[in-house]
Amino acid sequence: MHDSPMILLEEGFALIRLIREACARRAVVPKETVRCAQVDFILALVAGGVALLPQRVVDERSLASLAALSLAGNDPR
Repeated sequence: MHDSPMILLEEGFALIRLIREACARRAVVPKETVRCAQVDFILALVAGGVALLPQRVVDERSLASLAALSLAGNDPR
């Protein structure tokens, strides 16, 4: 993940703070290429990078062609 381009949620989302904190705990500095407010659009863009999304969002969709990795286990805090 260190060198991967990432697609992140926009700054207005409370989740972005949790994502940044989880990355910092793992010494990962997100290489932001795009910020977006639309989860489905992020999923469409993920073929070109990495998207950080809540597990619930991933679980609610059929993502057979994508790999989902856990950044922080069950709790991003």
